[in-house]
Amino acid sequence: MLALENRVARLEEQVERLSAALAAQPAAPSAATDDPAPAPASIDDAYAEARALAAAGNKIHAIKVVREQSGISLKAAKDLVESW
Repeated sequence: MLALENRVARLEEQVERLSAALAAQPAAPSAATDDPAPAPASIDDAYAEARALAAAGNKIHAIKVVREQSGISLKAAKDLVESW
């Protein structure tokens, strides 16, 4: 039971870091400008650089990029990159 509680605590910390990272992103241009607002970025777009690195066979660098962008653990980043 303690292991489950520890895992939940780690997941909550990751959610907090991801929420903070999303909140720190610059806001979309206001409606007052003539430029249309860009489409919201999907998770796939957020990891486009990492996906390209993984496709080129540079998985270690891809894992580093994923970790820098999301703050997730090494294992989670490795599992994500290997799932591509």
